[in-house]
Parts: sequence; structure tokens; C-alpha cells
Amino acid sequence: MGYTHYFRRQKELDRQKFQKLVDDVRKLIKASAKVEPRVLLADGRGTVGSVPQVNLEAIVFNGMDYSEQGGQDGSHETVYIPRVEYVEATPKELIFNFCKTARKDYDLVVVATLIAFKKHFPEIKVTSDGNQEDWEAGIAFCQEILGYGASFNIEATDDGGDFEENVKEVDGKITREYVIKFLTDKKVDSICEEIRQGDIESLTTIIRDGIDAISEQSNVVLENDFYMATSQDIQIEE
Repeated sequence: MGYTHYFRRQKELDRQKFQKLVDDVRKLIKASAKVEPRVLLADGRGTVGSVPQVNLEAIVFNGMDYSEQGGQDGSHETVYIPRVEYVEATPKELIFNFCKTARKDYDLVVVATLIAFKKHFPEIKVTSDGNQEDWEAGIAFCQEILGYGASFNIEATDDGGDFEENVKEVDGKITREYVIKFLTDKKVDSICEEIRQGDIESLTTIIRDGIDAISEQSNVVLENDFYMATSQDIQIEE
């Protein structure tokens, strides 16, 4: 299919939140003309001399197509994020959409726009053919212009990228999912050994120590019943 980004969103997006997204995307578009190499953006068709459509109705843009003037075609597929989708769907149903950029220059703004989209609408799901390294330039651009984005991880979850701090904490408390991910990612030999031996008491102590270490790093105090609940959920892949 070619290098593509995917996103799933609700049929209708909150008007006030969408206005904030519009404001941020306008900042990104304005700044994109000053980066090196310069990113030239146009309407959805990539028409030379046109401008992106960014208003309360929809966010629509593409790279600029200079092929008819003997230049390069900087356009590919249109970024299309309407506030209200025309597709029939229930309020809780997520509607699938995508944008194939083929890694052309305007991909920088597409990536930053999707990060901003996720920031204002955390419930959407964002995935990509690219990995974290592929997204680095767009993440850095978003952080520089909008003041957020550095913690975004396109691989943060199985069903869509997320801001790492959101995966880690909810309302100031470290989530159980983060602790489990932290411990399983570390693949601590001692934890594997305790599981093999079936020594739950020792396993709980190891998990407690791991959670205490995370707690100290982030200055968050965890409730006592968190330890046993986590030890019951954790799974280690051999």
C-alpha cells in the first residue's frame, strides 16, 4: 500500500476541542514553510497556489504538486479530518481513516497533526507503517511548535500510539498496565525463576521492590493493595 498512517475516531468530535486542534494545526502549517527543507502545503488536491483548509468544519491539506510546472509532485493522499464524519456510525463506534504520504516532505506535518489530534482527543487510535524512529522528525517538530509531543510513542500500545505519560499515570497514580509493562519489558531473570519455582511470596517481594523503584522515580505513592493485584496479573513470556 505504501507508507501510510492510520487513525480511528468518533463520528462527531467535540466543537470546542476541535477548535483547539484547528488552532494548533494552523500553527504547524505556518511553521512548516520555515523548516529546512521547506514544506509546501496546499489544498486537498495539492493545487499550486492553493492553501490548506483548516477551520471548524474540517482539516484538509496535502503537499503541493509542481509536476505540471516541470517540478516535483510533493502531494500524495489528502489529510482529511472533518469534525463530523459523513459515515454512519454509533456515538461510541470508531471510524477508520488513513493517509498515505509515501514519505514525501509533507509527512512531517501529517505526523505532527496526528499527534495534535491525539492530544486533544485521547480516545482516538493512531497507528502507522512507520516506527518510532520514522516519527522522530514529526515528533520534534510538534514539540518545537506546540510545546508537546516529545513523549508521544507510536508503538505505545497495540491498538494505537499514545503519550507515554498517559500510559504511565492516570490522575497522578501509576497505572497497573504501566507497572506490568515495565516489569515484563525488563524480563528480570529473578522474576522468571520465581515463576518457574512457583514461589508466589518471593515473586510478590520482587514486584514490590520494582514498584517501589518506579514510585521513587516518579514521586508517586502507590496504595498497598496494588502489589498483590499486580502480582496476580503479571505474565512473563519465556
